[in-house]
Amino acid sequence: MRCSMLKWVRLAIMLLSTAHCAKAPSDVCPPVVTYDAATRIAAADELAALPQQSVLPRFLVDYAALRAMARACTAVANP
Repeated sequence: MRCSMLKWVRLAIMLLSTAHCAKAPSDVCPPVVTYDAATRIAAADELAALPQQSVLPRFLVDYAALRAMARACTAVANP
């Protein structure tokens, strides 16, 4: 029993000693890709051409929310 406990204590010490190696918050924020004006205009035109019942706009709303969260993450991590 004592040998098993010693093994767990050593493991805990090792894990705690590597805790400082964790990435900084700015390293965990996903990058936000920027698009030029021509690409944004083409995307808007294609979106407008979709059929009324298309589910793609719903996906784009989710994507826009994720982009906003990524921008906020970066702003907080790199004030």
